[in-house]
This record gives sequence, structure tokens and C-alpha cells, in this order.
Amino acid sequence: MNELTFAYKDEAFTNSLIIAEGTGVEHNSIQLLIKNYKNELEELGRVRFEIEPLMTKGGIRKVKICRLNEQQATFLITLMRNTPVVVEFKKELVKQFFEMREFIKALVDSRKDYAND
Repeated sequence: MNELTFAYKDEAFTNSLIIAEGTGVEHNSIQLLIKNYKNELEELGRVRFEIEPLMTKGGIRKVKICRLNEQQATFLITLMRNTPVVVEFKKELVKQFFEMREFIKALVDSRKDYAND
């Protein structure tokens, strides 16, 4: 499975496009879930949208993508139907969030060590 998480400002994130691709659910459906549960997601952190270029069969088009922290992503995927693909994605996303947190912690610790030298 591809990289499902990424580091941004020493925090682990995923995004709506990664969730859509990993679960086989249309990105528009994921965006609709985010819109319908935006208030609940905001309780878990600021919901941030970015416009990014995406290569499609018809060429490059700009897509609105939502960046989600671990709590937001976890909440969002609990709202999804547990098809075999979605269950496998959920399991892998949880693993990768854990790995990314460990990676970020090691990185931050190494910066502290370097600053103390």
C-alpha cells in the first residue's frame, strides 16, 4: 500500500484524496462526508483545505483536498461502511499513523540533541 500519512509541522496527517484512493470511494463522497461532519471534525482540530493540481485522463485539473490530522481521519473513516477494502485501509492507516508519530518523535528528539551540542 502507498504512503498514507505524511509529516507537516511535526504532526502526522493524511488527506481526503489519500482516503478516497485507499478505500476505493469517490473523492466527492469523502468531501461530502467532511462537509456533513465538519463541526465534529473541527472539534478535533482545524479543518484545512488546499487546492492542488491533479493529473487526470483529461489533463491537469485543480482539486480541493482536505488535510486531516490523526483524530479527524480516524473519526472520518469510522463513518465509512466496512467493506473488505475499507477495513484493510483502516488497519493500514492506523499502522502508518503510528509509524509516522514515531518518525516525527525521533526527528524532534534528534533536533533537540543537535541544539544541545
